[in-house]
Amino acid sequence: MRNNVEVELGSRLYECELGQIYVECTVGQIKCNNHCVDPKKNAEFCGAKGSCKGEDASAPDYAGVNCGEGKECRGGICACAGSRVLCNGKCIVPQSDKQYCGASGDCVDANAGSPCVDDEESVKTCVASACVVSACKGNRQLCPQNTYEQDRAMPNEYTETY
Repeated sequence: MRNNVEVELGSRLYECELGQIYVECTVGQIKCNNHCVDPKKNAEFCGAKGSCKGEDASAPDYAGVNCGEGKECRGGICACAGSRVLCNGKCIVPQSDKQYCGASGDCVDANAGSPCVDDEESVKTCVASACVVSACKGNRQLCPQNTYEQDRAMPNEYTETY
């Protein structure tokens, strides 16, 4: 004779039998490591399916992926949190990232933004998704007013003095 007891706690239904606990999940959730998770939203088991075991994403049983720090699971796919953009495996802030300044979308080709590359005379940085001169090299000084060899999209930013 089986002695089963069912207990519902939050979104989990526990079934106990002779000291064993079985976790039953609600619709849209699956059991991963004895926890009910939504594989479309859970960043630790993003994209998981079936019994939440296995490493092959095309198999019926798949453990999903751990999206990692700064990422979230959207529809079963890891994505960067907030307004960050995924560029070359790294979540960046396109408004201030010196390597991918102004990046958007899939961060490929035209969406990859522009690298803010220093030249012989100046140090460049990314401000509001545009590369601008942040310092002059050598004997040059930086002062407000006018522009200094920069993209004309940011007028009245800097001028060169000797």
